Amino acid sequence: MSDRAFAASRLQLVFSAGRDHDLDRVVARDLPALAKQLSHWGHFARPVTVHVAVDLAQLRAASPLASVMDLRGLAIGDQVWLLQPHAWPDRPTDGQLGLLLAHELAHVLWFQRSTQSPRAMAYLPTWFREGFAVVASEGRPAAAQRRQLAHLDIAALAYADDRQMAELGTEVYQVAAYAFASWHAQCGRRGLGELWRQLRAGATFSRAFLNTCGVDDRAFVTTFAAEILNEGRQR
Repeated sequence: MSDRAFAASRLQLVFSAGRDHDLDRVVARDLPALAKQLSHWGHFARPVTVHVAVDLAQLRAASPLASVMDLRGLAIGDQVWLLQPHAWPDRPTDGQLGLLLAHELAHVLWFQRSTQSPRAMAYLPTWFREGFAVVASEGRPAAAQRRQLAHLDIAALAYADDRQMAELGTEVYQVAAYAFASWHAQCGRRGLGELWRQLRAGATFSRAFLNTCGVDDRAFVTTFAAEILNEGRQR
């Protein structure tokens, strides 16, 4: 599988040893469009190495942090690890593979724009880390469906750890996407750029968030949850 570069986001993929025909097909067909989607959020500073894990054990072994999640892919610094499609419990479609790759690339984009420490990513709140990845790779969630979150414990989902994410599944990502989209609607590209600048300068996420937005991240989530609850009552 040869290296591939996409000018839209300055994205260059470098594939390690090993080859997967399904992934090769997805890269050839879909990645230029996915790279363009990611380019709306920033440019990659360095090439991204893509590894294909032959089984879940190899994928778990690649992670620097213990995880109970049923992983299909993960991002570590400038690297993306993907589970070989043949090793999935249910064989993925090309669309699922493309979205998984784009999601993990979004995590790498965040890393390259904000920090030089892969472990720093673990200290991002789940709602912000996964929300950015979902919105950057898939687009903003439909505003008309926000009220469907009203029955959920938004605060708990927003700060779910790996074990809770494994148990709660897609609800974590739904809350994360809407919460991040709400934050970005308020703070915009300028706020995101300033947040990245402060993180690169060594600020903690909590401090950078407060300095950028004028409110701490937990207070933001509390307000967001109240808005969703109010929207649900108006149905």
